[in-house]
Amino acid sequence: MNAESAAEKVAENVWFRLLGRGALILVVPFLGYVGSVAAGVSSKIDAQQDDIAGLKSRVVVLENNTARGREDRVEFQRQTTQILRELQAGQTELTKQIAALSATIEAQQRQIDRER
Repeated sequence: MNAESAAEKVAENVWFRLLGRGALILVVPFLGYVGSVAAGVSSKIDAQQDDIAGLKSRVVVLENNTARGREDRVEFQRQTTQILRELQAGQTELTKQIAALSATIEAQQRQIDRER
């Protein structure tokens, strides 16, 4: 038995022939399955990209709202500070007027006391 006859026996073996033909038959469905899996992955990627686009627009809206909110807070603080300054100025003015009225009342009281 030489090497050539052993190789021919292996090549002519029925099981190997069935396995080779079965592999050829199963290649087409296997490739179809691989293609459908790839298409499913592709559709999932497309869906994710659509979601990312939606998220980007939401982030832009949130950033705009944050910027607007920051501007509103700064404006509110400026207005509050202005109102507090006006109140302090009014309080100082009232203090001066009360002091002037107290001095006037004391002067009138002294005048009344002298006239008695």
